[in-house]
Amino acid sequence: MRLWRRRKRQERPAGGAEVWDRFGSPLGRFAHPKGTPFAQRSLPPTHLKCGYHVYSWIRPWSPEDVERYGVIQSGKVAPWFGQPGGGTQFMLPEGISVQWLIDRGYIREEPVR
Repeated sequence: MRLWRRRKRQERPAGGAEVWDRFGSPLGRFAHPKGTPFAQRSLPPTHLKCGYHVYSWIRPWSPEDVERYGVIQSGKVAPWFGQPGGGTQFMLPEGISVQWLIDRGYIREEPVR
C-alpha cells in the first residue's frame, strides 16, 4: 500500500505542544494532526468504529532518540479505500507504537471532547 503521494516524506522532530490523534488501538504506528478530516486519512470506513484517541506530546523526540530508535516521518496521505487522502500522516519508527510512546512518557492520552 502506498502511504504517501509521490513517496514524498520528511523526517521531523516531534514534541512540544503537538497534539495527534488516531482511529484504532494504541498498538499502531500511524497518527495524524488532531482534527484531520477522516476522508483525508484514507482509512477504511470501518475504522470509524475502532475508537478515536487524542494524544499530547509531553516529552520531545530528541536527537538521541532519533539515533537510538529512528526518525518519525511525515507526509501527505495518498488516496485509498475510496477516500481522497491529502492529510498529513505521521509514521513512527519500526518497532515503536503509540502505546510504546505512552509507556515511556513521550505522550499522554487526552480526554476526547
